Amino acid sequence: MIKATLGQWVAAATNIAVLVGVLLVVYELRQNAELARLEMLQTQIGAFQQAEEAFFDPRISQVWVKSFTEPESMTLAEIRAMDSYMAIHLNQMYRIYEQEKEGLVERGETLKWMQGDFPYLFGSRFAKAWWEELGQYWPSEFVEFARPVVASVENDELNEKYTRLQRALEAE
Repeated sequence: MIKATLGQWVAAATNIAVLVGVLLVVYELRQNAELARLEMLQTQIGAFQQAEEAFFDPRISQVWVKSFTEPESMTLAEIRAMDSYMAIHLNQMYRIYEQEKEGLVERGETLKWMQGDFPYLFGSRFAKAWWEELGQYWPSEFVEFARPVVASVENDELNEKYTRLQRALEAE
């Protein structure tokens, strides 16, 4: 009887140890997933920052401004420069979109990034024309997802935004 009771206690202790071990593994997996998510977020932010740092060069800034103030007067070289800028940003959005589909980022994350970035990316006639002409080269599922966000941005949003800022600064 004592032997049977001792055996039951050992079995119970073993089961508890296995359960605690499983719980620790689950906890560590969640921590690793969170660290991976934070690392991806940091990489995304770094990629956006790197793309924006190109504007430290006044020539690039001038091309960007021309794309929303006088797009019809852009040279082919300027159009190509803006094509690269647009493609870099859209590729970053596509990467976030794919990560969301794989469950690596929270649901709705792509839409949040698009709503934050697209007013600066697609707030001009040039950008809308670029989207219509070259947006088709991204996977159709992504294009259909992005289309309403692109459409929600006004064609002259960038020009209006920076003109208001310029006027506010002149008024001071």
